[in-house]
Amino acid sequence: MDVSALLTSAGINISVTSLLLCLYSILRKQSCNLSVYFGKRLASVGNRLDDSFSLERFASSSSWIVKAWETSEDEILAIGGMDAVIIIRIIVFSFIGSSAIFWSTAFESSALLLSFAFS
Repeated sequence: MDVSALLTSAGINISVTSLLLCLYSILRKQSCNLSVYFGKRLASVGNRLDDSFSLERFASSSSWIVKAWETSEDEILAIGGMDAVIIIRIIVFSFIGSSAIFWSTAFESSALLLSFAFS
């Protein structure tokens, strides 16, 4: 196993994921995207878009991650519908599955390395 290739791949994946999370955090605050991210809520409240310039909208924040993590399936079902619940379940189960595969591979690799080191 080539450790430098593994670290390069992990670094690229972490960088791309961080970039996408920052872009999402910034883009969801823009007034032109409110109808995309908050469509049902805007339709029920009314259309009050704030088009004034604000530097706060260009700052990336991760507060949405905590709110998303604490949301129950019943709330997601009420707000987003059955499709949203199914997509969330697919994402969660794929994350759990890939984590299990990663850790089992890591333990097998470390066991092989230890067996070669002590033989």
